[in-house]
Amino acid sequence: MEIGDIWEGYLMGIPYVLMSGGNDIRYDIKIAEDHFRRICLSRVTTIADAKKLANRLQSVMQDTQGGRFYINDMREMFKPKNTPHGIDYIYLGRLKRTDVWFPKEINIG
Repeated sequence: MEIGDIWEGYLMGIPYVLMSGGNDIRYDIKIAEDHFRRICLSRVTTIADAKKLANRLQSVMQDTQGGRFYINDMREMFKPKNTPHGIDYIYLGRLKRTDVWFPKEINIG
């Protein structure tokens, strides 16, 4: 499978957001019924490393507005794309073992 192909794998994955401008990646943790804590990659690694990965994703996603994407248990990344016949998912590549990423446990205190 090549980057940009239609993703035909399982649609199970953890949602993340490429932030507008392609400089960071985030996810939200629900901590109360109507309250979320935003966790940015740049807060758990260096700003430069977070930006490097975010820029790579932005070039693949071809969207300066950012947007939601998913990562599955095999570190494969894909994103939804609206089409005239519904929603397709586009393959964004694999998160490399050398890429910075969120730690398994984050103190949200």
